[in-house]
Amino acid sequence: MAAEMSTGLLAMAYVRNAKPSISMLVTNIEGSFTKKAVGPTMFKCNSGDAMRLAIEEAIITSQPQTFRCQTIGTNGQGDEIALFYITWSFKVKNSKLGS
Repeated sequence: MAAEMSTGLLAMAYVRNAKPSISMLVTNIEGSFTKKAVGPTMFKCNSGDAMRLAIEEAIITSQPQTFRCQTIGTNGQGDEIALFYITWSFKVKNSKLGS
């Protein structure tokens, strides 16, 4: 889903080279459409800085963190047609083999 991808690409960019390694998982999706989606739709997430802080908190504390990300869908004319909230969980991966 494009709404999830707009937040997931941000998350992937932040966890890609993280030390220690971080796992990421969608735990919830909420969405609503305000207009009919006709033609190309673009989703944009402006929560990157706050997401990065949640990931850093997971690394610093070694405790799982959840982050609720907002992404807005617009049509070709720039009109808002959808609003989604994607909740991500970030957790330091266990370094033990077989875990």
